[in-house]
Amino acid sequence: MGGEIRGHAQPWGFMWDSTEDDGLQSNKTKLLALAQSHDLFVYEFSVEDGKHNPNSLHSCKEETLKELLEAKNIRKVSVALGAGQGPAPVSPLAGLAVSPDLSTAVVTSSSHCALAVQLNTYFRQFPEHLLCRRDPEKLPVKAPEGVDEDEDELASSEHSMELLPQPFHTDRSWKAHLSSLWDRVRRRRAPASPDLNLPWYQFFPHLEEHDPAVCEDPENMVAFVPRAVTRAAAGALQSQGAAPGATGQQWAQIPVGAAQEEVKLECKLVTAAAAVFVLLAQDTGLALALWDFESQDVRSSHFGRSSVFVECSAELPLCLLLTERGLSLVLFGVSQEEFLSRLMMFGSAGVVDSVCHLNGWERCSIPIHALEAGLENRQLDTVDLFLKSKESVFSLSAACPASERPGDSSSLSYLRNLEELRPALNLLCSAIQDNDLEPHSKQFSEQLLNLTLAFLTRQLEEIFVHTEEPDEFLQKAADILTDYIIKLRKFLRKYPHPPLAPGPTGADLDEDLPEIEESQEWEKLTPEEVIAEAILSNKIPEAQIFFRRLQHPAESLQEFLQTGLNLAYDCLLRGSSREASELLRNMWVSLCQGLDVKQELHKICFHTEDRHVRELLVKVLQEENYFSEEEKKMIDFVHQVESFYSESFQEKLRSCSAEALWMHLTAQHDWVSICAWIEQSEPSQAPCAAWPPLSPDIVDRSTLCSTYMRQDILNKLARKGIFVRSELEDFELLLQRLSCLGGVLQNPHPVPKYSTATGLDFHGQFVLHCLEHSLHYLLYTYLDYYSLSPSSCPVLDNKELHEAHPWFEFLVQCRGVASNPRDPKMIFQASLANAQMLIPSSQGGVSSILLEGRTLLALATTVYGPGGIDQVLQNEDTEKPLKKVDPQLLKMALSPYPKLRAALFPSCTAHGILPPDISLYHLLQSLMPFDPTKLFGWQSTNTLAVSDGCSELPHFSSPELVSRHAVLESLDFLFYLQHARPAFAFGTFLGQQLARSKSPRQLVQQAAQQAQALALSSLAVPSVAAACVCFLELLGLDSLRLRVALAAARRISSHRTRSEASLHRDSLVEKFTKLADGEKAAAAAVLTSLEEAFWDAIEQQGIKRTCSGSRRQWSLVMQFCQLHGLELSTSFLRECARSNEWLQFLLQAQLYGHQPAQVLPLLQDFPAVLQDHLGLALGRLLSAEPGAAGRGCAGSLFQVLLQCQESPSPCWDLLAEGLRAQAPILSVLAACCPDANLISCLCVWIITSVDEATRAEVTSHTPSWPQSPQWDLQDLAVIWKVFLRKQKSKTLLRGFQLFLKDSPLLHILEMYELCMNCKKYDEAKTKLDKFQESLTKVAAAGAAPEVPLPWVESQALFVLQLMLQQCHTQYELGKLLQLFAAAQNLLLDGPYVRRLCALSEALRDSSIPISPSILSPCSLEAFQGECSSILQQLQGQGLFSLAREVAALAELPVDSVVTHEVLRDLHHLKDTGQWHQTQTRAEFWKKCNDTFTKHRICSRAAAGFFFHQAKHVWEAPGQEKTSSSMERQLLLTLAGHWLAKEPGVAVQELEEVEKQIWLCRIARQVLAAEGSGQSPCPSPASLGTELSFASLAQQFSFAKLPALNTARLCRLEALAQGEPQAALGAAQRAALTTLVGALLDEGSVHEATRACRYFQLWHRDVSLVLHCRALASGEAGLEQLQPEELGCSFGEVSARDPQEVLGAILARRGPERGRRAQAFISCQGLSPATVAPLLAQQITQELLASAQGKGQKQVWNPAVESQALLQLAKLCQDHTLVGMKLLDKISSVPCGELACSE
Repeated sequence: MGGEIRGHAQPWGFMWDSTEDDGLQSNKTKLLALAQSHDLFVYEFSVEDGKHNPNSLHSCKEETLKELLEAKNIRKVSVALGAGQGPAPVSPLAGLAVSPDLSTAVVTSSSHCALAVQLNTYFRQFPEHLLCRRDPEKLPVKAPEGVDEDEDELASSEHSMELLPQPFHTDRSWKAHLSSLWDRVRRRRAPASPDLNLPWYQFFPHLEEHDPAVCEDPENMVAFVPRAVTRAAAGALQSQGAAPGATGQQWAQIPVGAAQEEVKLECKLVTAAAAVFVLLAQDTGLALALWDFESQDVRSSHFGRSSVFVECSAELPLCLLLTERGLSLVLFGVSQEEFLSRLMMFGSAGVVDSVCHLNGWERCSIPIHALEAGLENRQLDTVDLFLKSKESVFSLSAACPASERPGDSSSLSYLRNLEELRPALNLLCSAIQDNDLEPHSKQFSEQLLNLTLAFLTRQLEEIFVHTEEPDEFLQKAADILTDYIIKLRKFLRKYPHPPLAPGPTGADLDEDLPEIEESQEWEKLTPEEVIAEAILSNKIPEAQIFFRRLQHPAESLQEFLQTGLNLAYDCLLRGSSREASELLRNMWVSLCQGLDVKQELHKICFHTEDRHVRELLVKVLQEENYFSEEEKKMIDFVHQVESFYSESFQEKLRSCSAEALWMHLTAQHDWVSICAWIEQSEPSQAPCAAWPPLSPDIVDRSTLCSTYMRQDILNKLARKGIFVRSELEDFELLLQRLSCLGGVLQNPHPVPKYSTATGLDFHGQFVLHCLEHSLHYLLYTYLDYYSLSPSSCPVLDNKELHEAHPWFEFLVQCRGVASNPRDPKMIFQASLANAQMLIPSSQGGVSSILLEGRTLLALATTVYGPGGIDQVLQNEDTEKPLKKVDPQLLKMALSPYPKLRAALFPSCTAHGILPPDISLYHLLQSLMPFDPTKLFGWQSTNTLAVSDGCSELPHFSSPELVSRHAVLESLDFLFYLQHARPAFAFGTFLGQQLARSKSPRQLVQQAAQQAQALALSSLAVPSVAAACVCFLELLGLDSLRLRVALAAARRISSHRTRSEASLHRDSLVEKFTKLADGEKAAAAAVLTSLEEAFWDAIEQQGIKRTCSGSRRQWSLVMQFCQLHGLELSTSFLRECARSNEWLQFLLQAQLYGHQPAQVLPLLQDFPAVLQDHLGLALGRLLSAEPGAAGRGCAGSLFQVLLQCQESPSPCWDLLAEGLRAQAPILSVLAACCPDANLISCLCVWIITSVDEATRAEVTSHTPSWPQSPQWDLQDLAVIWKVFLRKQKSKTLLRGFQLFLKDSPLLHILEMYELCMNCKKYDEAKTKLDKFQESLTKVAAAGAAPEVPLPWVESQALFVLQLMLQQCHTQYELGKLLQLFAAAQNLLLDGPYVRRLCALSEALRDSSIPISPSILSPCSLEAFQGECSSILQQLQGQGLFSLAREVAALAELPVDSVVTHEVLRDLHHLKDTGQWHQTQTRAEFWKKCNDTFTKHRICSRAAAGFFFHQAKHVWEAPGQEKTSSSMERQLLLTLAGHWLAKEPGVAVQELEEVEKQIWLCRIARQVLAAEGSGQSPCPSPASLGTELSFASLAQQFSFAKLPALNTARLCRLEALAQGEPQAALGAAQRAALTTLVGALLDEGSVHEATRACRYFQLWHRDVSLVLHCRALASGEAGLEQLQPEELGCSFGEVSARDPQEVLGAILARRGPERGRRAQAFISCQGLSPATVAPLLAQQITQELLASAQGKGQKQVWNPAVESQALLQLAKLCQDHTLVGMKLLDKISSVPCGELACSE
């Protein structure tokens, strides 16, 4: 601000102007000017013709000014802009920064000077500089405009009072004047004006008092800044002049450390106490400077060129720098310890530990108040960090080396540090004790105790580890630590607490306890008596005080109550129920406010084990009629059982025989009595009268318990050395028993007195067992354990066993060598045994070994022979040929070894001199694999080596060997990367590929791609991935992309390892391999998986989803999106919006630069209040969109409203404008118009409220877009369906709430939201009911609604069907189906929905889902098809009952389900080994038939099942032929039985089945006939089994079926005489003839006829029966009856006497005898007189035959015989006559035979 005064050549600098007390004319302006020569001039301006003319009034030279200042004793100051001790800036201002609270401003100049201005003080001193506030004292007082003073004086007065600083009083009385003076004096006494405590910006909202033109001009708004700086500097100068030495505002020079023109200074942070400046220099880089306003000190720190200052928000003013190492926080004036202490107070111990780890700091000392806060908040991490921070203080190892003893100074320092720590230790002990008393704080107390004890123990170890003998200081420190450990040790969980002895111990005697009146009396009683007395007299608190004085455990209420309960139970044991009731009543009334004593006695009665107590309580409670009827029955039953098992019953049992008693106890599984009997039955104990002697034979044959208990009994007896006979006779069973008791290797031996029938003991039998099963190692271990030898176990010296088992002889001989290793004879024999084992054909001698060609073995054996080789060669003992060796044979055997033969058989030279010594190399020369001339050339002792051989030991790296024999392979860099060797890979790449390449850039990129692909395909090998990253860095390429991909892969892999199987790893590798190739689809897929893994990791860590830690981890996802060119993920932003974390939302959106289209739709998840604020905060993002500027301007909105209001149809214009500008608010305003179409308004509002993709999808299906804003129900239906398919129900819900509040669809949308998003199905049911009610009301109203009811129902039906399709889980589907099924008159198909609901309920506990294809109403065939698929899956999982339920639901047959179920049971019986039991199979087939009948399966399906099983039985090997045949017959019978139930079944099918059955019967009859010759005695088991199969076959026989027994089949033509079928042999024809005869005896003529017809068998009796039938029916004549059939002519038969014929009929026994005889009697009309003698004669004969053992029956059954004779007697009508005839027959019976008639 400089210029030149006209008429003066020298430039001047403008200063300031003041007209106060200058004595001159006040209407002229003066100006003080300063020249560059420091001369002062005063000018006065006069106005002439509108121009200002300066006139010089005063002037002062620089020298004169200096003299005047010295004369006035004024120190030299700079009179330029500003004043003070610092240099005054002469350059213009460069910047302005204001603190966040608007209290302080910092002004910087271009000369790097700064000035701080306190704005509150400044504007209080110069209020006129505040444009938003005017001084009321300087405001002109004038009347209000438009009001005449003569018309309204009162209004003028009020206006004046508002403008004046003091009230204007119209009352001019003396009293009023005094009151005014008093108010004025009182205001002067006030310490300060109220305005002094208010900030200067309090007047900002009063915008009506300032000139809008001034405020809206940015230049005028900041025009006060130079004045403020000037005033502030002047104020500082005045304060210094008034009070020397006082500190005022002054300029401060910011040191830059370089040329000023090369440094950029910027104030980044201002607070009320300091300011932070950023200095950027071209050479040195970034530096920070802190200016302290109070001390005026400026401190700077240099950070270099690689650092960048990070801008932070005003709400969180931090000084952050982004460096190469990461993000750094800069703190001025704070020490490391102080910073960590504050961080501990306001953060957490984990954060402190992390900060120390990141910065590489040692743990500093944490203050004790941080420990207090940690204990109060139960932060164990804080306590742990506190104790760890103290470990460095107490480290003796750091203070002195290990070899040196700590000096007195270090020991004293250690003790002092420990003394300083004692308050913290006391605090920890107190916290442990206090928390230990509270049950819910026990866990915290234990964890705190563990931390404290671990710290104390480490410190105690520190003392004694680093010192051999502690000095007095360390010993005192050790004593202190020991005292704390002893004090805390008693709080350990399993610490043994000594019982407190009753009586005063002297502890807590100073406790202030009240006196007890009963103390003297109670001191004479025992504690139990005192407790009983206190309870009965209701003085429990007094008793606790009494015990408190005595330090007795009963002072505890829990101990007191437990003793009281014990006393009550003792009373019950004594029979005193009244006293027990009184104790319980008083005890619980005093403490529990009334307890039902009867109920407690009732509990004791039903839970006590004491019979007498129970009987007493039963008697007491029965008197009170307290039991229910059911309990009374239970009591009676218990009494009966106890009486049955009373002592008398037990005594009677014990009086029985030992075998009977043992059978009873084992049958009852009375383990206690059995154990007692066994314990008293030891051989060492005397016999006891309570139990009879127990022998092993009784146990073996009379045990009736289960197999499990039998094994326990045998184990218990075996432990006592008692074994049953069955196990002693079976050695393998005995070994199995011993295996349960510890095995055979025990000391002493478990079976010491064992002896076999051949006289072997246990050792000998065990040796034979091992030899039999070739148990080499077990036998060796057994012999070694018991130190067995041939002397102690003769079986070891058995030559036969040696010859049979050569390894056994070798084993025995080797053990002999081990027992006597110095005996060469034993070694010689062992070597011979070894040869015998290796050479089975050898005879065991040395010569035999030589003859077998085993020269070296024979030579080695002779070495250990008696006397060595020489005596063996000279042995002439013919008795021991095994030791004898023929020298010539040995010499010949040594021919392949000439050197060895020469050594054993040396030949003397001509002079008698022995040949030279033979070295080892000469001996090796004869061996084929070794060639000493080539192999051992490097050894100097090898004289046979060639001269050109190798002079050193050959190895694999020998160049010569490598050049001749090695196979070389060139390895590329990928090989080394796969082995995690990046340096070798880089070197290989440089040497082999890059050095020879003509296009190195392309080759480097190709190698990088290969390395990336290798890293991403080796996710499971971290070392390979790290090597690939290092390789990229060595290539000079950026590895960020690869590192991010690897980090993402690790995150996804860890997530899938927790949630899915490891098989997904291959798919993950495949995705990342495609990602390396640059596929966008793969990147999108990986991004989805990465997001899932991120949220899963956050949940596993247990941290908040939107905290700063989560945001740091989220940066990986954002980096992945940025590096792969994907749209930034908004998952974290959406989570912030849902959690109402608006600050994190804004930070994340700004940090990563999210696009507006991504951010703005997420605002709807915030509350409505925050949505508007965030919309304003994100206004900059809005401006980036096309057309957003018009919408952001408020004026344009009003302009649109005014224009639309003037149009004829404002509603349509507003909707059109809303579509054009995409402004939903215009739709809401359009709905307020009188002629508004709510459907169009709703459609436009929805269209303009969604994203572009949804809008494009909707508008592509709507014909109204974009020609006209008029939308109809068809368009709304399209919008409705699109939005619901995209699950954007909230937008529809909000739209209907705005425009169609009364629509029933609003309830449907609310129900959709509650079900699909909130999962609140109970509330959704209420909404569904409201929807149905609203539909009913609309239908009943009759008036035409705005939205037609059919359209509403159509859309509602679409929602209900869509909800079923959009269910993500079967649980959600089931809940929806339950909701819909419970609704009445729902739009959906009710029966179909209920059927789906039932299907969902059935499949609820299974893993089988319902296909979406049947969720919509479909045909029954489609539903059954899906249910059929479900049935297949259920059968595969074995859920047959559920499958039947599904089949019934779908109206499907259950044939397949039931047959699969029984097949499952069949396989189970086979797997469990029960199928071989024929009884099991018979029961199973019966069960199959019952199951088929129960479930009503198809007859043909059941028949087919039994047909298939019959074939299987026929082909099954390993069964008895009779049983197999009978079982197949049963299965065929069942098949025919079911086939007969089939409607319309062909008779031919039944006959074919019956024919197969006859084949089985024939085969079984043939087997029976073959076995009868050998007269086998069938076992009862097989007889019972066959009867079981036969009874079942008889039960289900279909031979009596009417379709098979027609009259046509019994005609003569049905049985034509001819040759039998060729398939039947002679034995089979005989068997068939026998079976047919048996059928005729039973009267089964039809079945016999069919059997003959099946196999073309002509049977004489069948033919006779058929002819007789034909004669009787008139179908044939006498001429057709052939005589050879009867053995005589028909005339002869017919001419016989009727009595003779009747006698023949009676003599032929059989089930049909009575019926035939009765028919003959009736046909012939025989009288009783004729019949009675014949009957008496036959009865007498049968009685005599039965008594004498004659006749057909071999077993006489009186009951059966009596019934048969009674039937004979009934044939005569006159029973008395039959009796008389029998009496007559008795006289003819011999006397010896009369016994038969008794």
